[in-house]
Amino acid sequence: MKMIVLLILAVYISSAYAWWCDGHMIVFEIARQQLLDEKKTDILVKVNDTLFHMKEKDALNDTHKIACWMDHIKDYGGMKWSGMFHYVDIPYIVGDVKIVFHPQSNATGALKEAISTMYAKNCPSHLNCLLAKSLMMRVLIHLVGDIHQPMHAVSRFTSNLTHGDEGGNKFPLIFTDSIKNLHFLWDSIVGLNTGGDSPLKIIETNATAIRKDFPKDHYIEHLKVTEVEKWAEESYQAAIKYAYAGIKEDAKPSPTYLSTGQAVARERIAIAGYRLALLFENTLKQVTAADIKEQLNYYFHL
Repeated sequence: MKMIVLLILAVYISSAYAWWCDGHMIVFEIARQQLLDEKKTDILVKVNDTLFHMKEKDALNDTHKIACWMDHIKDYGGMKWSGMFHYVDIPYIVGDVKIVFHPQSNATGALKEAISTMYAKNCPSHLNCLLAKSLMMRVLIHLVGDIHQPMHAVSRFTSNLTHGDEGGNKFPLIFTDSIKNLHFLWDSIVGLNTGGDSPLKIIETNATAIRKDFPKDHYIEHLKVTEVEKWAEESYQAAIKYAYAGIKEDAKPSPTYLSTGQAVARERIAIAGYRLALLFENTLKQVTAADIKEQLNYYFHL
């Protein structure tokens, strides 16, 4: 088992973010690779044109970095309120506990709004349509990743935490200097990612490895599920069955816990990537190159 864990770790060469920045880029890369394999390059061109209508540099690496945009903006003072859109705290109640729970706007609502915007055909003007879809595609890419992270769909309530543990943020662990709670452990793909930002080549390698271990044809039934609330429920069930099981507060995760959790986390990333590819296809397949050119011409007065 120790050798297996070491071999998996060898694939994930240094990265600071997992379901932090790296993980979101891997989700995007899985979607990109899947569309390339299915010879749907026209969809990828439309993704690029929608994201970069402001004439930004459209290098592949920049496209991947878009996946982290929502995390970047919530660190700014005026955008801290957007943090609530990254998760949905479905209560997990342990024991006979009187909980204090206040539902609020969350990831499912924001993701549904993003999907609705991407499907929209009628806009007040070409400018509004471009800006709205460019913004909401960034939201779409990021939140598809977030909602498949088990600790982004749960809050554990106990007699000591009647307000919940905030997706494991209040579940302390002994692991590394940068990973000191259960939420961060799962954000790091259960310990696979613990360093600085990974180069694009590593993102591509990790995405390819995940697709090989968890191929799309194994998840046909999953891909028939389009309701984002059900995606969140899947993550919630994974949190209860795997994330909170076999681990104690203020303790070090066992090798068995880590290897099992890594497999679960990598599978959730694979499913997220395949679902993102389908969303790209379904929301953009009716958009023509002429439509995009007309919108760009309107915006830039060409």
